[in-house]
Amino acid sequence: MRVLFASTEGSGHFNPLVPFIDACVARGDEVLVVGPPKLEARLGERGQPYRIGGGGGGG
Repeated sequence: MRVLFASTEGSGHFNPLVPFIDACVARGDEVLVVGPPKLEARLGERGQPYRIGGGGGGG
């Protein structure tokens, strides 16, 4: 299965996704995470494919 996760840079938004990302990867799913540049280093440490996206200010 191909799974896309998207998050803002806030830990309260990203950290709850981590167990789901890990479960999908462990299951053999193709996972891609999209978010702001600040998440790139955190995901790079995990070896997770990542694309910079978004940038909308919201609110």
